[in-house]
Amino acid sequence: TSLNHSNITLKRDIMLQHAIKAAPFQQGGLHFYLNLGTLGDLPETSSVPDVIRQADWDNPRAEAAAALKAAGYTGVQGGDPQKLFQHKLGCTVGGEVRELGYLDEWAPKATAMGAQAMTVHVGWGLESDEQIDALCQYIIEKSQELDLPISVESHRATFTQDY
Repeated sequence: TSLNHSNITLKRDIMLQHAIKAAPFQQGGLHFYLNLGTLGDLPETSSVPDVIRQADWDNPRAEAAAALKAAGYTGVQGGDPQKLFQHKLGCTVGGEVRELGYLDEWAPKATAMGAQAMTVHVGWGLESDEQIDALCQYIIEKSQELDLPISVESHRATFTQDY
């Protein structure tokens, strides 16, 4: 599937215009968020401090939040937004949009949780241009409906795989 299709390019550009909504304690500018999935199954020899690697990010302790901030991060993808906000860390969520309808349930939950934004893996990489158009239009509409920035993540086994 080619992303040079003019309709897809336009939709991609619209999606890229979204920025993460700032948490009440954040100033504008560039922010660095750690995807908590990257901490799973790290070897003991990892340079990631144990206080970060072994933290329960659904209920973080102050020491773990402080260590994450000291490492240069201002937020995470994953975890409980409200509990992370208490430690002055931002929070986004992720998901997959393999077919129409997925965001009908998950995006309102993300908004209710207080997530600042959502990134999604879209399709499987086998879709037609028309199917990609429909998925992108669906994502844009949900993002606007919920005032939740939703960005498409470039990832293997998605429609951006051969981009």
